[in-house]
Amino acid sequence: MSKDYVKPEYSENLNNAIKSFGVIVHNFNISQRDYTINLELNKLTKKYYDLCPVLFFGEYAKLAYKPSFGRLPLKEVCCYKHPVIATDIKSALLLKECICPPRKILYVWDLEWLYRTDYSFDIYSKIYHSFEIIVRSESHYNLFTKVWRKPNYLIEDFNHDKIRNVVLG
Repeated sequence: MSKDYVKPEYSENLNNAIKSFGVIVHNFNISQRDYTINLELNKLTKKYYDLCPVLFFGEYAKLAYKPSFGRLPLKEVCCYKHPVIATDIKSALLLKECICPPRKILYVWDLEWLYRTDYSFDIYSKIYHSFEIIVRSESHYNLFTKVWRKPNYLIEDFNHDKIRNVVLG
């Protein structure tokens, strides 16, 4: 080791540390949901210098504009030691099996149980009762409450400030 080497010091005060959370989107493309998530995560990185959101994706397509946040392949989420938000039932099922994320949150963009037939009632029930739930509108909140349970949060269209406050406290 050279004489010029200086061992870095790490802050004991974690309030000054860079904060992070993840978002899982299986097929990140130009859908309304993905466009909104991209837009809101970009707003976060521009507004908060100490925040580093990471998007985990299975497939990646051309987007309307360039993301200014980190992106990692979906398989990396299992080793991620920060809160993670799933964006649909498929990503929630993957997240349920991961042991590292300290918080598992499901952002209910669509009322999938109404139109998807590839998952059973039991699967939806297990996910909806084991995750913190965020719904995106008052109507989703009311319907989700009647069918499943009261959601933990209502955040319209992945609002970046509200997402930050919920995920990072």
